[in-house]
Amino acid sequence: MGAQLKSHSVGRTMVLTISNPELRNALGPEIYTAGVEALLAAETNPDVRSVVITGEGAQFCAGGNLNRLMANRQLDPGVQANSIDGLHGFIEAIRAFPKPVVAAVEGAAAGAGFSLALACDLLVAARDSVFVMAYSNVGLSPDGGATWSLGQSLPRQLCSQLLMCGDRIDAARLASLGVVNSVSEPGQVLADALTLAERLNQRAPNVMASVKELPNTIWTSIFRNPLPDSDYGRASTSFTNFFLHIHPVKVHQNSIRPLYTLGLGLMSFFLFVILVVTGILLMFYYVPSTTQAYDRMLDLRGSVAFGTFLRNMHRWSAHGMVAIVFLHMCRVFYTGSYKKPREFNWVLGVLLLLVTLFLSFTGYLLPWDQLAFWAITVGASIASYAPVIGNDIKFLLLGDATVGQEALLRFYVLHVAVLPAVLTMLIAIHFWRIRKDGGLSRPAEAEVTETAAPPTIAISVKAKEMVQNKLYGLQGFVRGPFNKVGNVPDRSVFSWPNLVIAEVFVFVITLAVILCLSLAFNAPLEEPVNVMHPPNPAKAPWYFLGLQEMVSYSAFWGGVGIPGVFVVLLLIAPYLDRGNEGVGEWFSRKRLLANTIYTSVVLLNVIMIIIGTFFRGPNWEFISPWR
Repeated sequence: MGAQLKSHSVGRTMVLTISNPELRNALGPEIYTAGVEALLAAETNPDVRSVVITGEGAQFCAGGNLNRLMANRQLDPGVQANSIDGLHGFIEAIRAFPKPVVAAVEGAAAGAGFSLALACDLLVAARDSVFVMAYSNVGLSPDGGATWSLGQSLPRQLCSQLLMCGDRIDAARLASLGVVNSVSEPGQVLADALTLAERLNQRAPNVMASVKELPNTIWTSIFRNPLPDSDYGRASTSFTNFFLHIHPVKVHQNSIRPLYTLGLGLMSFFLFVILVVTGILLMFYYVPSTTQAYDRMLDLRGSVAFGTFLRNMHRWSAHGMVAIVFLHMCRVFYTGSYKKPREFNWVLGVLLLLVTLFLSFTGYLLPWDQLAFWAITVGASIASYAPVIGNDIKFLLLGDATVGQEALLRFYVLHVAVLPAVLTMLIAIHFWRIRKDGGLSRPAEAEVTETAAPPTIAISVKAKEMVQNKLYGLQGFVRGPFNKVGNVPDRSVFSWPNLVIAEVFVFVITLAVILCLSLAFNAPLEEPVNVMHPPNPAKAPWYFLGLQEMVSYSAFWGGVGIPGVFVVLLLIAPYLDRGNEGVGEWFSRKRLLANTIYTSVVLLNVIMIIIGTFFRGPNWEFISPWR
């Protein structure tokens, strides 16, 4: 007779019996189709309150029909896929069925039969019944949602054992794990399943439907799309997910090439996220008072759980962000990515670097130790060298003539409120402009061009002959190649999962480096502030040591003139360099002059920082670091 699905009613319960006794109730397309049709009919039948699925005779279900599977191997792959789709459709229909479904398992539930039982809401099994995922024993990969069902129901190691080794597991073991709801004597399973179903029939149908839909309702209310397995799904995921909608649906392969971007922009953003999280936690213990700030630092070190580690993460993330943002700007310049149409985004990047420096500078004072006090004293003195308004700038920063309570309070407010808000706004605009400017830069040869123009066909139609078939909504214009039939960029990939995986990888690497640094090196904390015993020499933070070194030669030119000229040149560089040569290429020979000038300025600043750090001693005299 072959495989068939028998149906009969017991009171308000519909019983579906898998019947294929010659092959231990193996499944087939006939059962899949009949099962879906029976469930659809039962869903709208008010006389049916529940469904019980069982197998004929002493077996529940042996899974797929291997004989049919071997015969299908000679068929077209599409025909084979239809059989798998039928199984998945039956299991999805069971999961989506709004009324309770009980599995009554006698004997063996193997392969897809095991998946079928797990798809039911409740499971009643005989004491001598066995469950097995035998796919690996016959060289097949699991289907019917087996990997997902087992992963949801069983511990990870046991799930791996069943899938990889094909081992059997009995009803008692599954009952101890909460997978089997009731263990019955052999031959009594269907009766016990019907008794359980009758208990469910006495509940209000709408309550049962709500209980079944609740987990899926919560999940779909948060994630509108399932994990995508098609191009349409990947596109929908990018549109509907809050955290992914800032991504384009597709990105050019060059944008996720590690050696092109080095992930520096993402590292900068992730370091800022780490700083925000650790900074908020530190705020619970910090008081911006000259009489309490240093004591709170000692409390973090001695009495607050993980206080030292938390401060270490914040400190090294701050220094790392200054360095990485600067390196990111260098990457953008050396690849010519500041050129049209990305001029304004380059300006935003320069502003982000300046705000990052100021953000780190304001946080430098908060520990209120000797290092912080005298570093800010030196930094504020450099600001006072500006002509005309220098002293006003210093007073605006410090709130007094010297570093004290007013300065600490102002630096605290700037550090925890004003500057983070400004930086967040600039980052948001920076990301938005990347989208609007056509994504990251890429070399000209990376663009896809049409090899031949399609023939032009003149068509004359009357207005009354035009039929409106489709409606299209125009959402906005962005720069980049126009995608039309026959000219789809073949070097682009979907943001999900390609770009998202790259971002997660960069985040993990960034976090791992900060964690290792925080475990290996403690953030410095020197003696409390003593205005009568300044260190000799008193040095600014390391990223301002280049300025301090230049100030030692000329107060105005070192502290204001040269840095001011450098910042102005950075801001107007994309408007001076109007050519499109060398965009998207590292150290392009076509941009040799611009790269040489930029490298010279960068090297000058690095050399000044090295001299100020290692070669300056008491009274700012030259010393040998090797003595």
